[in-house]
Amino acid sequence: MKEPIAPNTPAMRPTRPLPFEISQVVRRIGSASYYFVRFSFSDLRGSPQQLELPRSKAREFRAVAKRLLDQGIPTGDALLLAELIREEIERTEQEPPAELVDRTGWHDKSFVFPGLDLGAAAGRILFEGAPAHPYSIDIGSPEEWKNCLGKTFNPSLPHVFAMAAALAAPLLRFSGLPGDVAFLFTHEGQANVSTVMQAAASVCTGEPSVLELQAGEPKHSSSSMRHQFADLPRLVPCGSGSVDLLEDMLGQRLGISRQGHDAGNASSSSTEVPPRSIILAAVDVRVDRRALLGNRPDHSDTLVIAVPGHPPMAEAMARQSFDWTAAKVANVCGRHAGHALPAFVGATVRHLDKLPQMVEDKIESFLATVKREAPLSVSEEKVLNAFALVCAAGTLAAEWEISPWSKERCVEACRHMALGHFELIAEADADPFLT
Repeated sequence: MKEPIAPNTPAMRPTRPLPFEISQVVRRIGSASYYFVRFSFSDLRGSPQQLELPRSKAREFRAVAKRLLDQGIPTGDALLLAELIREEIERTEQEPPAELVDRTGWHDKSFVFPGLDLGAAAGRILFEGAPAHPYSIDIGSPEEWKNCLGKTFNPSLPHVFAMAAALAAPLLRFSGLPGDVAFLFTHEGQANVSTVMQAAASVCTGEPSVLELQAGEPKHSSSSMRHQFADLPRLVPCGSGSVDLLEDMLGQRLGISRQGHDAGNASSSSTEVPPRSIILAAVDVRVDRRALLGNRPDHSDTLVIAVPGHPPMAEAMARQSFDWTAAKVANVCGRHAGHALPAFVGATVRHLDKLPQMVEDKIESFLATVKREAPLSVSEEKVLNAFALVCAAGTLAAEWEISPWSKERCVEACRHMALGHFELIAEADADPFLT
């Protein structure tokens, strides 16, 4: 007959850290709540493992210990392991359970990244998506990212705008914009646009393609996968297929199609509206000039905004002495990538009570600097509000000493890109092949 587990026996207490961590978690489905116990540990090879059981099953301590041993937990004493499980379960049951959520972004006053949550409920909300994620901040720091880009790289106006746009995604909820915003950096073979995308990626990932990195998301993503990633920037890699990837990302709702520009017939594979995000893409207009018309018609809840991927001529001439290839920029940006966005979100959480008014004031301030002679259409008003939101994010990042640019530089960048957008649209209107 096996000996019973002796509770609280001093000789059985561990003399080293516990070989596992326990989290009490709850899933809410409709009005029902389901409670689980999650065991996290590393196996004998050092690989991360996880076991999740209903709370009632988790109290079968010896059975749980056997399952953990079967999965390779690095301890051979089943009785000791069962006792440690009992003690930890009883201890953690005294704490409120963490809530599992199936999407990133804002949850009341907290913001959830894959693997990281910030705000009032920090540590009590867990993203239950695919385990791998691009928001890795294991090396470097926000200060090093700021100094590295500001002093070494000297970002041009498109670089500043792209990085500010990536930071703006968490502010969409305060903007009044109805849906996603996609900025297409148009180019005709200029190398500058590749470095623009690298700089934007450094805000959150250090990689040129968030689309392909998000938890192993397939190239042609499903609607359910897209719904997991809300309030975060998404990047489409440079290349001739970028328009196709952008269409897929937004569920074929744009009317930017190789079969013709017919937004009225565009359809989605789902009737649900995808969670809002800011998307950045580089589009070679030599390959697909229809990208210049992406923002039409007015009834679409997605803004697709073509912007110049190159700096003003004077700035381009001044930067000719900079030998910055895409590979070099990737190296500079990647050293401390992934820090800026969490740092920015952390600041928004700290200012959350005043944040809606702060964003509104900065949007109005930017709109006052951009004057249009003719009355604005509904679409043009939305477009300018999108540029104003980017400016709000960029100037807040400057005020909070997160960004490598000043407030004045950010306003200049957003004005340049906004005016450049309207110039691109005017050129497209005059092109008989696009109208």
